[in-house]
Amino acid sequence: LSGSKSIGIYASNGVISNENLGILNLTGNNSVGIYAVNGSIVKNDSTSSITVGTNGVGIYAEGYKDGAAQAFGNGTLDITNNGTITAANGSGAIGIYVNNNSTGVRTDAKLDISNGTINVQNSENGVGIYMENGTLTGTAPTEISVGKNGVGLYLKNSDVNLSNIILNLNGDNALGVYLDGATDFNGSGTFNIDGKNVIMYNMITVGTVNANLSIGTITPGSSYFIGSRY
Repeated sequence: LSGSKSIGIYASNGVISNENLGILNLTGNNSVGIYAVNGSIVKNDSTSSITVGTNGVGIYAEGYKDGAAQAFGNGTLDITNNGTITAANGSGAIGIYVNNNSTGVRTDAKLDISNGTINVQNSENGVGIYMENGTLTGTAPTEISVGKNGVGLYLKNSDVNLSNIILNLNGDNALGVYLDGATDFNGSGTFNIDGKNVIMYNMITVGTVNANLSIGTITPGSSYFIGSRY
């Protein structure tokens, strides 16, 4: 789909499975690969892929569509990405967006990224994962790549448990992990750095943080900062 504001698959209180070599290619501006709301279950499996362009979103999920309760469904979300999400070019792309704007209960908006790959490094200002009021887990190696001015993980008022995550910060001013609100973070893995003024963490959270991510490869000429907690 090459038109702007296109949607590959949409479900309200439904089930979406992009599997068996499924390909969703939405290169038009402001397009969404999978749009799920109001009690929906989504899986992008290990053989399948989603590609978006400028201001595109691979998987966009919110408890209530536009924040308005529906006559059906319970506002929960259950999202799994074992596959690949890519930003082809442009700027402002988001790999996965999850917003629990319905129940406010974190376990009602679940995202599992185990064995998945999110690569938005070709999108300036891109974001790997944006989550608000949800639960993010990853129990197997997961790779997220961002480019110039990009953010690997933006997490607000959420519970996070990640192991073996690889964050590739491949551009100037890239940021690895942004924790906001009352986010509780428990994570291990690796930062790989290729750019100037790269920041690993920005933690504006009153939650509990147990971050055990080490530094892997550093491209010659790069510069980085651990970051800070406010």
